[in-house]
Amino acid sequence: MTLITIEGIDGVGKSTLHAELGRRLVDLDPLMTREPGGTEVGAVIREILKSKAYDDLSPYTEAFLFAADHAQHLHEIILPAMKANRLIISDRYYDSRLAYQQVTLAGVCEDPGLFLRSMHAGWTVFPTHTFLLILSPEKAYERSKHRGEVDRFEVLERLEQFHQAFLGLVEMDPSRFTLIDAELPFEEILSFVEEQVRDNFLRKN
Repeated sequence: MTLITIEGIDGVGKSTLHAELGRRLVDLDPLMTREPGGTEVGAVIREILKSKAYDDLSPYTEAFLFAADHAQHLHEIILPAMKANRLIISDRYYDSRLAYQQVTLAGVCEDPGLFLRSMHAGWTVFPTHTFLLILSPEKAYERSKHRGEVDRFEVLERLEQFHQAFLGLVEMDPSRFTLIDAELPFEEILSFVEEQVRDNFLRKN
């Protein structure tokens, strides 16, 4: 089993990379999935989290909703694929929970990182490898604006905080991450990640 995750703040191009990887790697029959929203239950949770109707969610409620999405994703998608020895590629995963919710819980609980890790302890599955797309928060924000509506997770000040939170996760587990300059030409990024995934998957199988 190989679980590859693609991470980064909003606007770095990870969802586009994820979609194109699915096409490039079709011969490996990858299971392409995402968080939040990789299951029917997760899709409902995703709508709640992105809806302006629920702008006043408690940070704890938000964290538990993301954890519920992650739990269902594991139960319904990740664990069965692991048993089948599939190549799994997820657009966002556990690291997004840590990076984003550490920021939203700052000042709400004493140690957001410890709280989140404790909440996931014993049941989550860690990625084999993570590709983290790096882009300045200012440029990521401009990209998000060009896409259309900017949600509450894409406010410039928050993007800077999320960016720093991701870098903090890299410092804690550097061997699991490959950092990619998201300003490079997209085809260059795509070809590089495709090659890395093929080498990783074929080496393990």
